Amino acid sequence: MARPPSPSALRAVILVLAVGASLGACGRRGRLEPPPTPESIAAAEKAKDSKSGLHKRAPNPPIRPPQQSFVLDPIL
Repeated sequence: MARPPSPSALRAVILVLAVGASLGACGRRGRLEPPPTPESIAAAEKAKDSKSGLHKRAPNPPIRPPQQSFVLDPIL
């Protein structure tokens, strides 16, 4: 004769299933987007090739490590 599961175990299983179902639906909203058309791919390539305003500044100078010795340097 099999015993029925305890109420706390049943609650735990229901809770795990509810959390899994709710997290499984995260980020899904509305219909899926259609695949890109050749025209949209060409437009994206053209936009990528053109100069945008993102990189107008000169890049930052490289970070140089300090020249002071560190306590653990002799070990290395």
